[in-house]
Amino acid sequence: MTKLNHCRFLSLVLALAMVFTASCNVKNSDKDSLEDTSDVIPNLHPIDGADNVTVRVNRNDNVSYFDVNLANIEAKAGIENKTYHGWCANWDAPIDMDRDYDGITLFSSRNDRNWDKLNYFLNKREHYSQTIDGAGYKEMQSVVWALIEFNEFDIDRDRVLSNVNKEAYQAMLNDVQENGDGFEHTDVTIHALVADMSIHETDGKTTQTVIIEDTN
Repeated sequence: MTKLNHCRFLSLVLALAMVFTASCNVKNSDKDSLEDTSDVIPNLHPIDGADNVTVRVNRNDNVSYFDVNLANIEAKAGIENKTYHGWCANWDAPIDMDRDYDGITLFSSRNDRNWDKLNYFLNKREHYSQTIDGAGYKEMQSVVWALIEFNEFDIDRDRVLSNVNKEAYQAMLNDVQENGDGFEHTDVTIHALVADMSIHETDGKTTQTVIIEDTN
């Protein structure tokens, strides 16, 4: 993905959880919603039938950073109402665990070239976990932050997660930077859904946006 100067639309994401609330040194929440500015990113479009979704997140801390439950999606959207793997898009915005955020719009990144590298990464995660020592969910979450770059992430400066294996992080990031451009979607590849949470506040701040892995 190109550096998200393109993506001022994101009111993005989170990090560390404290019982029911996850937050990462929240600093800046005055972001536009995706729907207001999605024309900046070609082909990132709201999904018909997924504009009044209820989103609930809980920590996974194993395969992914979040488990994301989606409900109230209409059949025409072609997306199932179920629980998905999910990720933070920004390392310093808050979100509550086990809270229903309603009225959420989902956006699709499928075939948007600005999101090639992230989608490439999401499709390589299992391979990384099997071939790169130390490539776990913390290292993968850090790669997501580095790729999106809405709020520029520096793994040495922004020590959001403890005990991150920097070598594994860098090995994954290097592969994505070298090979992620031009990623081609098929009927079975994963692509990112983007849940714009900006209509809600969490702890007085704009709620982070959540990245969801989808194969539909």
